[in-house]
Amino acid sequence: MSADIVETVQSRYAKFASSNLSSEHAGVSAIAQAFGYTPEELAAIPAEANMGLSCGNPTAFARLRPGETVVDLGCGGGLDVLLAAPKVGPNGKAIGIDMTPEMIDLARRNAVKQGLANVEFHLATIDRIPLPDASADCIVSNCVINLAPDKPVVSGRCSACSNRAVGWPSVTSLSKDRCRPRFRRMCSPISAALLGPT
Repeated sequence: MSADIVETVQSRYAKFASSNLSSEHAGVSAIAQAFGYTPEELAAIPAEANMGLSCGNPTAFARLRPGETVVDLGCGGGLDVLLAAPKVGPNGKAIGIDMTPEMIDLARRNAVKQGLANVEFHLATIDRIPLPDASADCIVSNCVINLAPDKPVVSGRCSACSNRAVGWPSVTSLSKDRCRPRFRRMCSPISAALLGPT
């Protein structure tokens, strides 16, 4: 990844992580609901997990199943990981990847607050997902791939890591007719809308 882009994104999101933005702020909650999160979902997770940074609700489209392993690229404060964890259940796992240490720290604190045992978080860039090949059933992303300088490399890592890879998670890179056939399950709300039902 371009060092300048990585540094800029890390710096900005580190500030968000310590900003005290949360669902307790009416505006932050309203933004999340406008992008598809229900009041019940927001109430089920620590308020600090939602900072109003989402562009959609990927877990609403992912059709997660008990026992699956789901990976969230750019997990931030853990919002989508914490929502995915109950869906995959105690025999499944929800994994968050983020390159900002402050976000990983926040996500881990939020997981402890929620009392979840089936989650883990990794500090890494999304072009270097630190997981074995074919170790995930589903990969979700909440628009973070728009921030990745090398989207084809990210796509390659997603394809390698996921048994059932999902829709291409960025509208800035591939259009519907160029999307790989196996990348059809779901990756982000934007790609789900682009790809249509699968």
